[in-house]
Amino acid sequence: MSLFKYKVLLADDKVKTSQITAKSEAAARARVAELNKVKEWRWIKEVKAAKQSAPVSKVAVPAKPAAVTAKPAAPAPKTAAAKPRTKLDKLLFQQSNKCFFCGRLLAKAEASIEHLQPKSDGGNNADGNLVACCVTLNRTFGDISLKRKMEIVLEKAGNFTCPTV
Repeated sequence: MSLFKYKVLLADDKVKTSQITAKSEAAARARVAELNKVKEWRWIKEVKAAKQSAPVSKVAVPAKPAAVTAKPAAPAPKTAAAKPRTKLDKLLFQQSNKCFFCGRLLAKAEASIEHLQPKSDGGNNADGNLVACCVTLNRTFGDISLKRKMEIVLEKAGNFTCPTV
């Protein structure tokens, strides 16, 4: 488990800065999004690894004698591991782990990549043509045109619900 500090702009235009414990940055973002109506992410930063058995208290712990103190671990080198690894990870990160069409919070297992303009209609794999959405919505939309997809979403006038729900 790691401790993450974050700063977000909430739906009511208030800025919230706090911290949360999670296994990964993606898990931290998902938990924050579940607890708050996040309008925009300002930043999130891993502070340190938290011990799972550490008690949650404000009691001061006496320092160990110098002879027993272990050497601090070298900080892990910043690698590409901190960045999204797959195109789906990247899309979920950009969309705050929400479905492009229904806005529902998505777990990676429930998400898929949707081509806004279907490949059968001349679409490609460019970043501007791809979004993350619910697997069931992707199957439902199939290879219909972008215009028709937007018509379906807009017909519901903001009350569009995913077939999975």
